[in-house]
Amino acid sequence: VYTKLAEEAKPKLARDIVVSAGSILAFFFLIFFPLSRQNIEYPSPSLYSAIEESIYNRYVNGHEVDEEQASQYLRDCVGYLCEKNGIDSVNVYLVKSNQINAFAYCGRNMVVFSRLVEKCDSENELLSVIGHELGHIERDHVRESVKKNVGISVLFSVIFGNTSGIMTEMTTNHLSRKAEREADTLSVRYLYNADIDPTGFATFMGKLLDGSITDNIGFFSDHPATQERIDRCREQVARYAHKEYKTFLDEE
Repeated sequence: VYTKLAEEAKPKLARDIVVSAGSILAFFFLIFFPLSRQNIEYPSPSLYSAIEESIYNRYVNGHEVDEEQASQYLRDCVGYLCEKNGIDSVNVYLVKSNQINAFAYCGRNMVVFSRLVEKCDSENELLSVIGHELGHIERDHVRESVKKNVGISVLFSVIFGNTSGIMTEMTTNHLSRKAEREADTLSVRYLYNADIDPTGFATFMGKLLDGSITDNIGFFSDHPATQERIDRCREQVARYAHKEYKTFLDEE
């Protein structure tokens, strides 16, 4: 009896498998095809603005460094790189934090943590980090990340259920590494165009390898391998014509 029932169920099982597979493929198409269209504003500007406000309130509002001179120097550094590379103005905030980190976010904004500044031994190290974040802003990596992460979260929550968090993290980390490599390349270009020694990024990252930076590291999380980034930076610098570099900040 059971054998007979199993034989009768085979066509229905095959049909169910085809329908399920087709549904999954259709869902992939419905999610990723709109995200790939450049003329579609997704997520909506209102959501994008809400994210910008949320990040400001969480990381900046009430956390900025009290020393105005330090904040002004940082703004001058950003303004100098923007001017030398034909980049529109960017808002930059120097905030108090023990984490070694900096990041760009919605609306042409950049946050630099005070601990990261303290770990920079030269101005070209600091300017290289700034150049990296400018690269994210100029290539609109933040908006692209929001677009893709929203779609991926919805997709994986439907297909993988409780494992969606893990799957989303794996995918967004891959997207992040691709963006980081592009921002690294742009940082070297921006500093070279501004007559600042572009090797600062390699020397700053080298501190991670030699143990000079070991606590509360945020800048390197979810990024490509550190040695790979150092090698790529040095290779790119070697391709540029030699020039006399100058300093931007005074010794004080």
